[in-house]
Amino acid sequence: MGSFEFTERDPRPYVQLAIVLRRQIIEGTLTTSDRTPSITTLSQGTGHARRTCSKALQLLVDEGMLVRVPGLGYYVA
Repeated sequence: MGSFEFTERDPRPYVQLAIVLRRQIIEGTLTTSDRTPSITTLSQGTGHARRTCSKALQLLVDEGMLVRVPGLGYYVA
């Protein structure tokens, strides 16, 4: 399977949301073991569909930046 590079110019909303969250992690706004906003909170706060928010979080899980704890949410790795 090939790897994909996600840049700030990528037009997909979930990629753009992941970029914002990634930046918060890198800059220290979200630190290790912090819980990210829930999918519902992200959806309401950004106006994106819940599926878009879920894909953004999953992208960061796939990159190793977040860990998903079923029933509890997503946490900074």
